[in-house]
Amino acid sequence: MMRTRLGLALASALICVAPAMAQDTPPSPAGEIYQMGSPGGWSAYRVRFGEDGTLSLDYNGTHPPLAQGRAGQWIQDAEGAVTITGEDLPLFARGTDSVRCEHWPEMDVGEYFDEPPCWWTGDSSDGTYQRVE
Repeated sequence: MMRTRLGLALASALICVAPAMAQDTPPSPAGEIYQMGSPGGWSAYRVRFGEDGTLSLDYNGTHPPLAQGRAGQWIQDAEGAVTITGEDLPLFARGTDSVRCEHWPEMDVGEYFDEPPCWWTGDSSDGTYQRVE
Protein backbone atom coordinates (compact mmCIF):
# COMPACT_ATOMS: atom_id res chain seq x y z
CA MET A 1 0.00 0.00 0.00
CA MET A 2 2.84 2.37 0.88
CA ARG A 3 4.56 1.57 -2.44
CA THR A 4 1.41 2.36 -4.35
CA ARG A 5 1.08 5.77 -2.70
CA LEU A 6 4.76 6.50 -3.26
CA GLY A 7 4.44 5.43 -6.90
CA LEU A 8 1.40 7.64 -7.40
CA ALA A 9 3.16 10.58 -5.75
CA LEU A 10 6.20 10.14 -7.99
CA ALA A 11 4.05 9.81 -11.10
CA SER A 12 2.16 12.99 -10.18
CA ALA A 13 5.44 14.83 -9.61
CA LEU A 14 6.77 13.73 -13.01
CA ILE A 15 3.60 14.85 -14.75
CA CYS A 16 3.99 18.30 -13.17
CA VAL A 17 7.72 18.55 -13.91
CA ALA A 18 7.69 17.28 -17.53
CA PRO A 19 5.94 20.35 -19.01
CA ALA A 20 8.29 22.65 -17.11
CA MET A 21 11.29 20.75 -18.48
CA ALA A 22 9.93 20.99 -22.03
CA GLN A 23 9.56 24.77 -21.66
CA ASP A 24 13.26 25.03 -20.75
CA THR A 25 14.27 23.82 -24.22
CA PRO A 26 15.04 26.94 -26.27
CA PRO A 27 13.61 27.27 -29.78
CA SER A 28 15.97 26.10 -32.50
CA PRO A 29 16.37 26.84 -36.22
CA ALA A 30 16.73 23.11 -37.02
CA GLY A 31 14.61 22.26 -40.05
CA GLU A 32 13.22 25.77 -40.52
CA ILE A 33 13.07 27.61 -43.86
CA TYR A 34 12.66 31.36 -44.28
CA GLN A 35 12.03 33.51 -47.33
CA MET A 36 13.11 37.12 -47.69
CA GLY A 37 11.89 39.15 -50.63
CA SER A 38 8.80 39.51 -52.74
CA PRO A 39 5.63 38.08 -51.18
CA GLY A 40 4.93 36.04 -54.32
CA GLY A 41 8.38 34.52 -54.27
CA TRP A 42 9.41 35.76 -57.73
CA SER A 43 12.58 37.37 -56.45
CA ALA A 44 13.56 36.13 -53.00
CA TYR A 45 16.18 34.42 -50.89
CA ARG A 46 15.35 31.15 -49.16
CA VAL A 47 17.41 30.27 -46.12
CA ARG A 48 17.30 26.64 -44.97
CA PHE A 49 18.55 25.69 -41.52
CA GLY A 50 19.38 21.99 -41.69
CA GLU A 51 18.86 19.62 -38.79
CA ASP A 52 22.61 18.88 -38.95
CA GLY A 53 23.78 22.48 -38.43
CA THR A 54 24.12 23.35 -42.11
CA LEU A 55 22.70 26.46 -43.71
CA SER A 56 21.89 26.75 -47.39
CA LEU A 57 20.86 29.85 -49.26
CA ASP A 58 19.07 29.93 -52.59
CA TYR A 59 17.98 32.84 -54.72
CA ASN A 60 14.99 32.33 -56.98
CA GLY A 61 15.21 35.51 -59.04
CA THR A 62 16.21 36.07 -62.64
CA HIS A 63 19.33 38.12 -61.75
CA PRO A 64 20.95 36.68 -58.62
CA PRO A 65 23.57 38.84 -56.93
CA LEU A 66 27.13 38.18 -58.07
CA ALA A 67 29.84 36.69 -55.86
CA GLN A 68 27.52 35.57 -53.10
CA GLY A 69 28.10 32.49 -50.98
CA ARG A 70 25.52 29.76 -50.89
CA ALA A 71 26.29 27.78 -47.73
CA GLY A 72 27.12 28.21 -44.07
CA GLN A 73 26.74 26.62 -40.67
CA TRP A 74 24.81 27.30 -37.50
CA ILE A 75 25.34 26.16 -33.93
CA GLN A 76 23.22 26.65 -30.83
CA ASP A 77 24.66 26.82 -27.31
CA ALA A 78 23.02 25.48 -24.16
CA GLU A 79 21.45 28.86 -23.33
CA GLY A 80 19.74 29.01 -26.74
CA ALA A 81 21.98 31.54 -28.53
CA VAL A 82 22.54 30.71 -32.21
CA THR A 83 25.71 31.61 -34.10
CA ILE A 84 25.62 31.49 -37.91
CA THR A 85 28.82 31.53 -39.98
CA GLY A 86 29.62 31.58 -43.69
CA GLU A 87 31.55 33.54 -46.31
CA ASP A 88 29.91 36.31 -48.32
CA LEU A 89 26.37 35.35 -47.35
CA PRO A 90 23.96 38.15 -48.28
CA LEU A 91 22.24 37.79 -44.94
CA PHE A 92 25.37 39.26 -43.26
CA ALA A 93 26.50 42.88 -43.28
CA ARG A 94 29.40 43.39 -45.69
CA GLY A 95 32.75 42.44 -44.23
CA THR A 96 31.36 40.04 -41.64
CA ASP A 97 31.25 36.28 -41.73
CA SER A 98 29.11 35.53 -38.69
CA VAL A 99 26.17 36.73 -36.66
CA ARG A 100 24.88 35.74 -33.22
CA CYS A 101 21.26 35.72 -32.08
CA GLU A 102 20.90 35.62 -28.30
CA HIS A 103 17.47 33.96 -28.60
CA TRP A 104 16.08 32.20 -31.63
CA PRO A 105 12.69 33.68 -32.60
CA GLU A 106 9.73 31.36 -32.14
CA MET A 107 7.64 31.57 -35.31
CA ASP A 108 5.01 29.39 -36.86
CA VAL A 109 5.02 28.60 -40.57
CA GLY A 110 3.38 31.48 -42.42
CA GLU A 111 4.28 34.15 -39.86
CA TYR A 112 6.14 37.31 -40.88
CA PHE A 113 8.82 39.29 -39.08
CA ASP A 114 7.97 42.95 -38.40
CA GLU A 115 11.64 43.81 -38.91
CA PRO A 116 14.53 41.83 -40.39
CA PRO A 117 15.34 38.88 -38.11
CA CYS A 118 18.37 39.00 -35.82
CA TRP A 119 20.33 36.83 -38.25
CA TRP A 120 19.73 39.11 -41.27
CA THR A 121 22.22 41.96 -40.81
CA GLY A 122 22.88 42.56 -44.53
CA ASP A 123 21.12 44.92 -46.89
CA SER A 124 17.39 45.00 -46.30
CA SER A 125 15.44 42.99 -48.79
CA ASP A 126 12.47 44.54 -50.57
CA GLY A 127 9.39 42.73 -49.44
CA THR A 128 8.80 40.42 -46.52
CA TYR A 129 10.68 38.20 -44.11
CA GLN A 130 8.61 35.06 -43.54
CA ARG A 131 8.92 31.53 -42.18
CA VAL A 132 7.75 29.21 -44.97
CA GLU A 133 8.57 25.76 -43.53
